[in-house]
Formats: sequence, structure tokens, C-alpha cells
Amino acid sequence: MGDGSQDGGALGIARKGSVVAHVVRLDTEAAQQMLQAGASLVTNPRSNMAYGAGLCGASGTSVALGTDGLDNDLLAEARAYFLRHSEARDGLARETGMRVAAGQELAGQLFGDGGPPRIVPGSRADLVVLDYQAMTPLSPSNVIDHLARGWTAAHVRDTMVGGRFVVRARPPRPRRRFTAVGAHAGKHLTARALIRVGFSRYVPAQAWTRVPRAACGFPRAHVGGTSSGNHDVH
Repeated sequence: MGDGSQDGGALGIARKGSVVAHVVRLDTEAAQQMLQAGASLVTNPRSNMAYGAGLCGASGTSVALGTDGLDNDLLAEARAYFLRHSEARDGLARETGMRVAAGQELAGQLFGDGGPPRIVPGSRADLVVLDYQAMTPLSPSNVIDHLARGWTAAHVRDTMVGGRFVVRARPPRPRRRFTAVGAHAGKHLTARALIRVGFSRYVPAQAWTRVPRAACGFPRAHVGGTSSGNHDVH
């Protein structure tokens, strides 16, 4: 698609059931016209960043996430969306959860479910269970932070498709251990323990590059209590 609001509205190409991908060359007005016509928009932030294609500024409950065939990892896509729009300061980072929910609803429409996804008897039993030990307590007020900063495909324990497990009791990742330095030399600490007490007390600055990036998912200001053993349904 070219640039300008006339592409979606004046040409009348959008209708109920249309799926429009990327949407980086449409202005906000044109994108809203397509949404009002019943179309779903799918943004692909990692692909767009890789090719320098631009940023999708569309907002709403019918704007979903796509991977553009990159690796089919929607959790990684959600994280990229959150970070890219946080950097852009356009207010869309707070809609990260909405992007994931829109994708679930779009999939339901395409498969003829006739309604939004719900965990109730008679609904399509497509579920993913995450074995996720939160570094901060999970609550409705911070679930988007956990989605965007914490959850990864590596946390997937079970996957159910149509009521049948296709992956069950996937072994968890091994816990990396680190040797403390200075006053606590000789002690072995997990990445979780390092984060709880703060890197600066145990790891010299020159050693930070050796700490797995997964251990750096939350800013120190967010570090607090832990809740272990929770299995969160995504």
C-alpha cells in the first residue's frame, strides 16, 4: 500500500473479514477507516524493525500481532512491540496485552468459533501453560509487564490443541548458578538470587557481560518478593 489516507477509505478495499498486514504506510486516519469497515490489522514489529520498514501506529481491539514468518514466537513479538513503542513514546506500549488478545479473537474468527476465546465448557481447548516463577508477584496491575518483560517461549510447559496435549510436562530449563565474589566469595547463587540482592553487591562491573540476559529481565527498582511454583495460563 502507498501513503495517504485515501488508500483504505476512498478505494473501499477494506471490509469485514479483511486482514491487513504491517500497516506501516497508512496514517492513523486511514487505519481507523479500515478498522471501522470491519478489517483486522496485523502489526509485525520485529520484521518491520529488521527491514527498517517503519512503525504501525494503529490502535484498537482489532489490531493484532503477527510474526511475518520470522519464528512464530508471539511472546517475543509482544516483547518487541512493547519495547519499540516504549521507545517511540506513542502510548501504544500499554496496549501490548490488547494486541495479543486481538490475535486470539482473530484466530477464533478465522476458525469459525463465533465468539472470543474463553476457558469454559464447549469452547475450543487451545491452551498454553507457562511454568513461570515470577520475580515480582503477578497481579492484574502488572500482568502486562510480566508479558512484555518476563514470559518467554522457554517457559512453555504444556501445549493443548483442540483438547489434546501436543506438548506435556516439558522439562524446565536448568538453573544457572554463579560464584559470588568479594565478601561472599565461595557462595553459589542462582540468577534469581543475584537479582534479588542486586548485581553490584556480588558481580564486578567487568563481569556483567557474563550474566545470562534472561537474568536481566526486570529493572532493579521492580525487584521484590517472589512467588514460586505458579503455573500461569496464557
